Amino acid sequence: MKLSSKIAYFMAVLVPYLALIGYTIAVYPDMPDKLANDLPKAMIFIPAVIAFMLPATYAAMVFLAGKYLRRGHYLTIAAFMDLGILGLMGAVYLIKNS
Repeated sequence: MKLSSKIAYFMAVLVPYLALIGYTIAVYPDMPDKLANDLPKAMIFIPAVIAFMLPATYAAMVFLAGKYLRRGHYLTIAAFMDLGILGLMGAVYLIKNS
């Protein structure tokens, strides 16, 4: 597979991750200094830190182990990782409203 195709597949996971980062940064200034149970407001960045594993793992699979994957596997794995990132966006939303 060509490098340009691999980059396009990687962008399918990287773009939602960057949307999560942007949403987290946009929500951060409007939050109170303490969240529920006296947690600091920096806790809102935990889902973004956890979500870093998804694009990093996908990049390793696409660029390093891509010869072992079929073309259909790339989008299937990307779709599941995007669902995970969307779930973490929901977590940021719930933290914001707590």
